[in-house]
Amino acid sequence: MDEQTKAFANDIIEQCQKQGLSFQQMDALLLNLSVKLQNAKKELAKLAVEETAVRLKPF
Repeated sequence: MDEQTKAFANDIIEQCQKQGLSFQQMDALLLNLSVKLQNAKKELAKLAVEETAVRLKPF
């Protein structure tokens, strides 16, 4: 992990603590973000496959 990413992660944790989130709530937040990231990656992969299929489609 690069320094910029580490700093951002520390900022997120600090903000969670300022908001009074428990560790369980922070864990749920991170899980939710992870799920959203995985969904976005799947969507990008789907779009890439569709784009490739369109280029290869004979007319």
